[in-house]
Amino acid sequence: MTRRVLLSSESPTLPTVIAAFTRHSPDARVDLRSASEVCLFDETGQLLVRVEAPLLVQAPGEAERLLGAASPPLPYYWTELSCGPSSSAQRLMTEVAASIGDWIGGRLA
Repeated sequence: MTRRVLLSSESPTLPTVIAAFTRHSPDARVDLRSASEVCLFDETGQLLVRVEAPLLVQAPGEAERLLGAASPPLPYYWTELSCGPSSSAQRLMTEVAASIGDWIGGRLA
């Protein structure tokens, strides 16, 4: 499974995540697995993209320590996305993350 982290100044809301899913894959099925993750599945039931609940980061240096990436100003939100191994799922995950980041002031680390 491929994983990416979105660092943002605002917390991604459920409507924002669903809007990003439907923007990039309008025919796929959105599934709220639990309060901690939202998933996008294709028509065969294969997982395309998973977005986990955001975590509020208030400690300086966490992005540098864990990702080797510059941290945004504190506090910020850390949202993990993952996808299956296919190149199309990886591309979709990157597109979904970019849309969420554009809408809420974030970037992929």
